[in-house]
Amino acid sequence: MLSKGALHIVPPGGGNGQSIVFQYNPDKVQRQIKPKIVGGQSGGHAANVRFGTAPEETYSMQVEIDALDNLPSKAQAQAAVTDGIYPMLSALELLMYPKLADVQTNQSQMGSGTLQVAPYTAPQVLLNWGKKRIVPVVVESYSVEEQLFDKALNPIRASIQLALRVITYDDVLPGSNNYQSFVSYQRFKENEAKKL
Repeated sequence: MLSKGALHIVPPGGGNGQSIVFQYNPDKVQRQIKPKIVGGQSGGHAANVRFGTAPEETYSMQVEIDALDNLPSKAQAQAAVTDGIYPMLSALELLMYPKLADVQTNQSQMGSGTLQVAPYTAPQVLLNWGKKRIVPVVVESYSVEEQLFDKALNPIRASIQLALRVITYDDVLPGSNNYQSFVSYQRFKENEAKKL
């Protein structure tokens, strides 16, 4: 059976998550890894080149969705008839928004003078690119080209460009879900490299 790429979302504080399964696997995925090096600069005369921390790693991919073809579930097929591809577009876009309930709660607390200002907590997002690559990520950018529309102007076909940055153990506190997910990801790479 063909594995499908997906983004798995775990809400802050745990609970039931959501999976955004790619209707079609992208034809290609671009990965870029930039090491964080200390020493080794031209003319620097360092005794050793050292790693400052985990490298910055990014994924870029183009995801195609089409309301008229090959929807993975019966519920998605039914939703496509009335909503086009809005449900999937909305789920992807909401990865970049704080929850509206949190915003309203903060505004209410601000009005009563009881709010301590703090950024909103984002959900944990895991890129699942097969069993061997499950990576904690944050959406760095999202660009969508809506290509076809139904009679109610619901988009029914789109091409989405996603740019994802891997969250490393330097980005979050030890013991957090993202920390543990990245450690597992790096450990897997180290184990695979030993097979050479």
